[in-house]
Amino acid sequence: MEIHVNANYTANNVIRFRGIVTNPEIKAIMERLDDYINSNGARQTGELITTTRIIYLESRTSDIEIFVPIDRVIPSTSEFEYRPLFSLNDCIMTRHKGNPRLMPITYTKLYHKVTDMGLEVVQPFYNVFKGEVCDLWDMDELEADVYVVKEGANF
Repeated sequence: MEIHVNANYTANNVIRFRGIVTNPEIKAIMERLDDYINSNGARQTGELITTTRIIYLESRTSDIEIFVPIDRVIPSTSEFEYRPLFSLNDCIMTRHKGNPRLMPITYTKLYHKVTDMGLEVVQPFYNVFKGEVCDLWDMDELEADVYVVKEGANF
């Protein structure tokens, strides 16, 4: 596992979704998000970014965030929020390759490598997916850069 220390990631003009959802609901949310972007004459210009803040085991739901970089400013709604900037600064980053269901293994390995280096991190882990949004749902060849903020970094 290759690790990059002091990694940064920035995306301009992003639409953000945050909510507590089940895994089967995520695809429908992505479809609504894509429809909203298109209905406002915008298009995706960068990589899909996601994070899972909390997993609620009893209800089988998760508190997730999804960020999609777009080419213009569009209005926020009660479901989707426009932000001019998404930025991760002074992070530790590695690459995940394979099925997205196996990403927690990548998180665990990254966490252990980082602590072995004497560093501390502030969760959650952010995933920056390489590829089209529509290609992510049944990919075994998925690639995503996984970022986690270093303790004390300016986020």
